[in-house]
Amino acid sequence: KRYMRARGKNNKYLQEGTGAKRQSINEAREYGEYIGDNVPKFRNNRDIWTINTSAFKGKHYAVFPPKLVELCIKAGCPKKGLILDPFMGSGTVGMVAIRMDREYIGIDINKDYCQIAKERIEKNMK
Repeated sequence: KRYMRARGKNNKYLQEGTGAKRQSINEAREYGEYIGDNVPKFRNNRDIWTINTSAFKGKHYAVFPPKLVELCIKAGCPKKGLILDPFMGSGTVGMVAIRMDREYIGIDINKDYCQIAKERIEKNMK
């Protein structure tokens, strides 16, 4: 009774009671089982991603793999969206952003890195 006191009888999360029906998203199911149009079939990415490193023959020492950038862009920026990279470095984010049809602004304090990024982005746009 105490549990029911704070909840209305039509509450969508109600687990018990006469006529109450659990929402399909709360039901136990096998991994990947289809349960409705509004519920995604596959799970979201978790905390640990397995991404291989990639080689870069330029002068920048801290280049990260484009696949890492891809996942982040997919998660946080819609198509035609704008990405700001205040520590542009070798331009990996810009290169992937343009390839994925996003607008891009890159900033770096080192003019040499800006030139490396510009050349890399232009080369990958072709």
